[in-house]
Amino acid sequence: MPPAEAPVESQKQKGKKKQSSSVQGVNSTYADTFLKPVVSKKNKAIYVDQTSHNALSVLSQAADIGLADIIINVLNHHFETYGPDIRTFLNEMEKRRKGNLPY
Repeated sequence: MPPAEAPVESQKQKGKKKQSSSVQGVNSTYADTFLKPVVSKKNKAIYVDQTSHNALSVLSQAADIGLADIIINVLNHHFETYGPDIRTFLNEMEKRRKGNLPY
């Protein structure tokens, strides 16, 4: 007999994939940090090179989450890790820009 079909997703969950049990069961800092679904308010299109897309697609399929979820998790981690350095860089660029004004 064919396996029973999964229940239909509710409207709130439509389009979102749940994390697979194989990823949930893994005690991994990497999986906990990067391979978790994200609730986002508004998505925008971005472009990545084919090699990066292929690598992300393999991860996405293995973890049963969307490509956007992985990218958002990577970016959030980057900004959390390097936030102070980014702020310092932007402040320095602003100082340089103001120093070059002709008036």
